[in-house]
Amino acid sequence: MAVAIAHATFYALGNNNSPQNVTIPATTAGNMLVITIDTLNGGVTPTATGASFSSKANLADPNVWDHFQIYSAFNVNASITTITLSYGAAQALSGIVFEFSGVSTSVDPFDTGGVASLQNAFNATDLGCGSITPANSGMAVAVFDDVLGAVTTYTQGTGWTAGSTTNNDFYETRASTGGVSVGGNTLQASANASNNGEVSGVIFAVDASAPVAPVFLINVWQ
Repeated sequence: MAVAIAHATFYALGNNNSPQNVTIPATTAGNMLVITIDTLNGGVTPTATGASFSSKANLADPNVWDHFQIYSAFNVNASITTITLSYGAAQALSGIVFEFSGVSTSVDPFDTGGVASLQNAFNATDLGCGSITPANSGMAVAVFDDVLGAVTTYTQGTGWTAGSTTNNDFYETRASTGGVSVGGNTLQASANASNNGEVSGVIFAVDASAPVAPVFLINVWQ
């Protein structure tokens, strides 16, 4: 079965005390949730009734004083609509919550993820977020976030399919093949000229569920 994005919910939460909630469309049982979290200080933990999140990446971008975290939960319960983000000192949070269908319910389908630092986005022609080599085939997703709120338009890179742009975040997707390196690149179309923008990017891959082997019944007449 092919991996598909059931929904992608963008969020941008102000510089408030912990905890803060993100509201998403009701989940479908057996699907997978992946949340990207872009913050100044890091240390954010998501929780939700009916989902067990595990940390997949906790990476600092030293060039833009930024932290990018990825958490995922697979085989989630139906009808989850709230994810709670908990942390220490007050800080602003932004990112995207993805719900994936077509993934395994018995083996964690999160394959691999990584991040690269980016900065001075104004008039940039090619922004990349590094590359990964998934172990299995499925879908690769690249997420970009402008921590200064300057970038207003993104265009997907070659070979990628554009997702949505909201709250200065953007994502793009493409099919991934096991053992083949894939990198995330996006073209920045425009930004506020008075503020160059500083963009961080993260890339991850989700494995497709294995096809179910056909079952053949043989009747032996005695």
